[in-house]
Amino acid sequence: MTDNMERNLSSNDEIDLLDIALTLWRKRLILIGAVLVSTVAGMLFASNQNVTYRGMLAIHPLNSFELRGFDLWNEAVFAENTTVGPPNKDLYSMKVTSDLLLAEFQSSYLRGDALNAALNQHSEAVRAFEGDDEERQLLLNSLRADFKLEIQDDGAVTISFKTTDRAESVKILSSTMALISENVKTEMLQSFHSRLEAIDLARQINLERISIEIETYAQLYAARKNRTLTIMREQAAIARRLGLENPVNALPNEPQSTGIINFVKPDLDPFESRYFLQGYRTIEKQIANLQQRTESEDGALIKEADPLILERARLQAYDITETLNSLLEQVPLHDADFKIVRPDTSRINFVSESKKMLIIVMAGIAGLLLAMIYILLGHAIQTRKSEVKPA
Repeated sequence: MTDNMERNLSSNDEIDLLDIALTLWRKRLILIGAVLVSTVAGMLFASNQNVTYRGMLAIHPLNSFELRGFDLWNEAVFAENTTVGPPNKDLYSMKVTSDLLLAEFQSSYLRGDALNAALNQHSEAVRAFEGDDEERQLLLNSLRADFKLEIQDDGAVTISFKTTDRAESVKILSSTMALISENVKTEMLQSFHSRLEAIDLARQINLERISIEIETYAQLYAARKNRTLTIMREQAAIARRLGLENPVNALPNEPQSTGIINFVKPDLDPFESRYFLQGYRTIEKQIANLQQRTESEDGALIKEADPLILERARLQAYDITETLNSLLEQVPLHDADFKIVRPDTSRINFVSESKKMLIIVMAGIAGLLLAMIYILLGHAIQTRKSEVKPA
């Protein structure tokens, strides 16, 4: 019994599938017409869709030939630094390399000022926009998202972008690169001048500090000189009263007798003995020499002031603004033809992301499926009506 039922069901399935195939075959013209109509409709829709392109622009750092001008600048700066005056570590921050220029480019690009300016100038969507400033900024932000700076594994820098207008994107990128180059050159020159001013200010502060210290030492020397002269005059007077005229007449360490009078060595401390045992003539000569000495820079004040005087002389000779301002005019940043980076916009690789063919194929398939459903539903309804009609 069960086997007979399964055979009947299988037979009915085969009949139904065959019936469906025959029905579709009889309505083949309708199917073909539906596919053609839907395909044409898909083609019309796809023709109104803009082709999206993805591109990549490689940013090359300066090569050794292009950096030659900066190498000469660096050599000149360091030559001035080592030949005149004390070494100044601040000058090493003025060294220019390709890595520095590339870092300055990345910083300027990520800030987005140049890209915004290029979009305002060359983007048709921005130029045709009529909203307020806040809405315009939102539009700029959305367009900026289509241009992304990327650093590759090998250290190369690229800008990947998405666009529907190839010519417009090339203009935007070219303008962005030119603006960044000019902005970075201006910022670096301003930075150089600021560093020179800061270094020169530090130099002036050091000179003022040295002058104050030397003046303090001069006052200290004057006080020491007056104190020494006072003590020496007192010792000369003592030596004169004792009749000690010259060093040869100085009292010996032990008491001596001349046969007439016995001389006993006075009870003197070492400092006092140093002067009056020399004899008053010798001490007075030393007093005269000391009085003739001056507190000028050419004289030896005290040993603590000597290195300060030398440092002041070197700082006065090493005027950084005079030695480097002329060199700053020779740095290649002043060259209008010099570019911070070397983008090759003529070799941008555009990859089309067009979906037109996919739209046309999907439209044709959709038309075919709709036509089949329509035909099969109509056939099923007619079959049901014929089954329920009384004999």
